[in-house]
Amino acid sequence: MKFLTDENISPIIIFELRKEKHDVLDIKEEKMRGISDRQIAKLALTEKRILITLDKTFDYSVDMNVKEKLMLLIISFGTHEETRENMKRVGTYIAQNISMLIDSGKKCYIRVENNTLSIMPNI
Repeated sequence: MKFLTDENISPIIIFELRKEKHDVLDIKEEKMRGISDRQIAKLALTEKRILITLDKTFDYSVDMNVKEKLMLLIISFGTHEETRENMKRVGTYIAQNISMLIDSGKKCYIRVENNTLSIMPNI
């Protein structure tokens, strides 16, 4: 599967995705920090990549035409939950369950709170 990771995504998550042989294009590695959400969304669509971000308002900053086509995974961590262990858990979960996540719709939230990972499709 092909992913585009926003600049706020941990290298630990990227590593876990690549470990499972997924194709990951990372905004940081490509020296594209600071580009607009619109540019990121268009890049994801052009390259047919699933966008992964921590930005809960990301989808509100792109036009409706792009928003309708964009597959978006939004990761959210509770207070003090952004640990190395939880980053690894999230990366592994996405890498191993991407088919189920895609089936859930165009936008999916992955929430980590109290060391529990939960999925909220299409919110």
